[in-house]
Amino acid sequence: MIDLRKIKELTTNSKLIEFAEFVIAETGDRRFPDYKKIDLMKIPKLVSNIWVFDFRNGISDGMQYLFSGTAIDAHFGKNIMGLRFEDVYFAEDAKKLIENSHHQVYLQGKIGYTHRNLY
Repeated sequence: MIDLRKIKELTTNSKLIEFAEFVIAETGDRRFPDYKKIDLMKIPKLVSNIWVFDFRNGISDGMQYLFSGTAIDAHFGKNIMGLRFEDVYFAEDAKKLIENSHHQVYLQGKIGYTHRNLY
């Protein structure tokens, strides 16, 4: 189950905590929320900064962005919804982020937490 305490150990960012609380509330008594039924418009002030990956069919064909908010798209200078993670990140960044982080979450069947510093 998603652990809000662990998230709060990684960040004091109120937006990240609010998003985590939203996901936890949508989870109910399941291990993960039913992502097909989540209504991101319940958290409208956060939506522009959210992206969603699709792991449901495994990782052999890459991780596809099912959703990207407008702030995320502006950061990358294009709409990334529908693209694969590998199409957005290149070279060493892709290797670090994809193979060493996101793929391991899927392969190990665990919940993953990251802390990203933007400068």
